[in-house]
Amino acid sequence: YVTSLKDHSDSAEIWQRLGLVYYLDNRYEQAAPALQRATELNPSLWGANLFLGISEYRMAQFVRAQESVQAALKVNPDLPEGHLWMGSILMALGQREAATAELEKVPSVSSVAMDADYLLVQGYRSVAEDYYRKIQQSNVNSYRAHQLAAESFAWDGKFQNAILEYRKALQ
Repeated sequence: YVTSLKDHSDSAEIWQRLGLVYYLDNRYEQAAPALQRATELNPSLWGANLFLGISEYRMAQFVRAQESVQAALKVNPDLPEGHLWMGSILMALGQREAATAELEKVPSVSSVAMDADYLLVQGYRSVAEDYYRKIQQSNVNSYRAHQLAAESFAWDGKFQNAILEYRKALQ
């Protein structure tokens, strides 16, 4: 592809293919510029945008990754991989609620559905823990704070601690 680009430097498809070769070889620092060039030449190449976003994600450039995956989803809004990676990016940016909403868009029959479900469980749990902390900070001795602590202990299999917290909630 590098040789082909000497004569066809304006070919978005060749840039995209070169970027994919680098991506598949886990050479994200080289994949990103090639895929970026492909998207500049032809913004409708959703694959170039998607793999650019994934490469940027792998390099911890989450804001740029978000923009690239959004561009892929603009061209192909029903792309399960796009929703999976957008959810992953939003999780990395700490936007858990937005991430779970994005991950819920992945169809259950998709090849990436199990990955999306795994991230959804992490996201739901993180969101629940965030709300628990807010409740606990507002009134650490409320029955609701003790109830949530009990449920958290039960979730972790710490049943004795859960029973103690439930008793505090009842008091």
